[in-house]
Amino acid sequence: MESELKSELKKDKILENSKIFKYASDDDSHIRKNIYLILSRLYLNDFDFQEKIIFTTKLLYQSPDEKQRQNAVFTWGEIGKFEFDTVAPFLDMALNDNIHKVKSAIMASLKKMGEKNPQPTLSFAKKFINHPDPEVKRLIVHGIDLRGRTHPEEILPLLYKLQNEVTPRVRNMIIHLIGQLVIKKDVWKKLF
Repeated sequence: MESELKSELKKDKILENSKIFKYASDDDSHIRKNIYLILSRLYLNDFDFQEKIIFTTKLLYQSPDEKQRQNAVFTWGEIGKFEFDTVAPFLDMALNDNIHKVKSAIMASLKKMGEKNPQPTLSFAKKFINHPDPEVKRLIVHGIDLRGRTHPEEILPLLYKLQNEVTPRVRNMIIHLIGQLVIKKDVWKKLF
């Protein structure tokens, strides 16, 4: 699969009927996962492909196919674990997507990036913690979950900003996150 993707990326033009698009919309989630892992690995390890991979993920994100858009977000999340600033504008844009699969990919990507590259990820989260769309706030809270489990002191200031949140889905996510924090050994001491 990797050699097929390299071959596609070497072409002058990535077409919507290319194997990248085909694999990114496959019904098998393992194939879709392989695509974003391969693309992100190529991006991080082969400078010749970086510009083409960013261009390709933008094309994937413009697709009406939600699996292709989801795949673009997952690729950005993998790249963002090491180069957050490169993908931040794309994640910012994707927060406005109305498809659940795409929004879930953003949340999962934030979780991964928060573990490997916490400072820019938390800065990104801080930027959107008071977003007017409650669903964006909920995604952000859920996205900082894993970082909070190991470093609660880093996410508590963000949660504090939401202490008067009235939207039930956001409040429930905050309660869930605090619940995850207090079950970790000695974390409760940092909360109180």
